[in-house]
Amino acid sequence: MRSARRKTIHLIIFSRLQSYDGGRETWLKNFMNEAKRVDSRFDILVYYFSDMSTQSDKLIDTVYSCPELFINVKIPRPGNIFQSILRVYTFQRCVFKKIRRSIESEDIVLGIGNLNEGLIPFVFSFFPPNRRKIFTGLWLRSIYVKQQAALADPVRLKLMEHVEVRILRSLSFVIANGWDTSSFYKEHYGIESFVIPNALVLSKYGNISKFNPNKTNLVVAYIGRLSKEKGFTEFIDSIKVFNGLYPQQSSFVEFQVVGDGPLRDLLKREKMDNVRYMGVLANSEIPNYMGSIDCGVALTSAKTIGGGGLSHGYLELLAAGRIVLVWDNPIYRQIDCQDAVILIEEGDIRAMAASYLDILTNRKLYEVKAENAIRLADSFSIQNHFCSFAKIVDNL
Repeated sequence: MRSARRKTIHLIIFSRLQSYDGGRETWLKNFMNEAKRVDSRFDILVYYFSDMSTQSDKLIDTVYSCPELFINVKIPRPGNIFQSILRVYTFQRCVFKKIRRSIESEDIVLGIGNLNEGLIPFVFSFFPPNRRKIFTGLWLRSIYVKQQAALADPVRLKLMEHVEVRILRSLSFVIANGWDTSSFYKEHYGIESFVIPNALVLSKYGNISKFNPNKTNLVVAYIGRLSKEKGFTEFIDSIKVFNGLYPQQSSFVEFQVVGDGPLRDLLKREKMDNVRYMGVLANSEIPNYMGSIDCGVALTSAKTIGGGGLSHGYLELLAAGRIVLVWDNPIYRQIDCQDAVILIEEGDIRAMAASYLDILTNRKLYEVKAENAIRLADSFSIQNHFCSFAKIVDNL
């Protein structure tokens, strides 16, 4: 007979939870706010870290409104490879001890991310405290081997892949943030998973200004991590091609970059008059910012270096009713999007440049795509998202 005690979900995320960090942090804020709103049959505790780079006044707002649900672990400052290992070890050891002291039968230990967040659920799957029946899981946010391909050498990448697969096979359940991610892990490793795609608080996008078909200029934005796997290099290259091929029109198009990452210096090296760096924006500022742009790009690669899952940034562009340029690959094709976005063969920067020109000169023809984008986003509400998660938890 199932216990009447409320389950506790021990949710692990290797993040500072800064309000401007990115998709995972935005997702967590929305997820926790929805959990607070819904009278679910479980409680959630979130384990995260802080270090010398943490800005305590710029955490996601849920940390301030529900501080009792967030457990902070202090770790050493960033540095070389040994310092990085020490940071991960310190976080894992402290979180493991904290969970072990409080966990009860039928509680859930759930990582949000990939390998780093999966280590503690992995350990608990083999060593449950006092032989208690607990459930372990990992909510995959990307395809790990593709995400790490730009950072790790082949030998190290193969080792990490082996460890990740070993972890996933030991867990009670796996959730994927997209159908493409789920298919990849099933086809390559035989690992089954539930699919719960990312979601938005759609009401935040209802009052922003709609796409204006009558403007004479164009604002195109890249929003997200400035990295190779996210397509930032191709975005910059497409601007150079556009400026070179269409010099007379280049003054009518402004390209904006929002975010931070390892390729930020590329902006300094490639100085172009029609490119403007906006810095980082808090997650709460993104909806209003969307109202100031016309187009956005979503360029995560589906090749060896890339990622997977239905990205939060992509959904934001759809919900805002912007013109969205995406690679024509399984990441973006996993939803029926051809009537709502501009699909471009992955890596074809000349086609991207031509698209900028076509939108600039034929704006009114793209108004229907903007309207279709809003309708497409309507399927991805945080209410549906949390309900899907609650069903998985209830059936464990």
